Parts: sequence; C-alpha cells; structure tokens
Amino acid sequence: MLRSIGAVVLGIVVAIVVLMWLEVRRADQERAGATRVLFINPPPAELDDPAAMSEWVLRQPARFFYLMIAMYFASGLAGGWVAGRLARRARLAHGAVVGVLFTLAGIVNIVMLSHPMWAAAGSLVAQFLGPLAGARLSGPDQAV
Repeated sequence: MLRSIGAVVLGIVVAIVVLMWLEVRRADQERAGATRVLFINPPPAELDDPAAMSEWVLRQPARFFYLMIAMYFASGLAGGWVAGRLARRARLAHGAVVGVLFTLAGIVNIVMLSHPMWAAAGSLVAQFLGPLAGARLSGPDQAV
C-alpha cells in the first residue's frame, strides 16, 4: 500500500517537474527568438491577471496548442513510467491514477484560463493517456 502511494505521488511529481522543465525550455527558446513563429503575441505583462491571460491564450495560433498538448503527453508519459516502474504490480492502475490526477489539474487550468474547445479536449486526453502509455512502457507486472 505504501509503495503504491509513493509510486503515484512520485509519478505526479515527475510529471509536474518534466512539464515545468519543458515550459522553461520553450520560454527560453522564445526569448532567444528561436520560436518566434510559434507565438503571435508576447504574454501580457500582468501574468497574474486571469482575464488578460485568457485573452492571450485565445489569440495563439493552433501550433501553440499542438505544442502544449505534446508537452502534456510527454510529461504524463514520464510520470506514468515512474509510477509504473516503482509500483511493480498493477502498473496500468498506477498510471491511471496518475492520469486522473494530472487530468484534474488540467481541468483546473482550463477553468482558470479559456482555451479553444478542441485544445481543451486534446489536453485532457493527453494528460490522461500519457501516464497510461508511460505505465505500459514501464515493463510487465512482476509476480508477487
């Protein structure tokens, strides 16, 4: 039981850390001018203003959302892999728990900031399926 809880908690932590790392890398490349084609407008000066952030998000091109969905899938994949690897048994179940928690965090993000409907749906699917895929890739269940 303790191993399962630890596997899920660490899986979530890894997913969040990987997502933050990917976001920082994307922002660094944007500042360097490498991804100017990705965004049409710089973020608003008031990053803590939900209305301004929502307006900014809605003005982004589709390729912005494709990258966002890919980042959610990749970070979930890492978190699900860690949870499955640590759990040893019922790997998919542990990946599913990570996926559900990661998806709930995504729902909070979507409620706070407006997204196009297709991007919101794609994000939630990626946030759930990424950890499942990661858990599946973590190896076969071990015998008790």
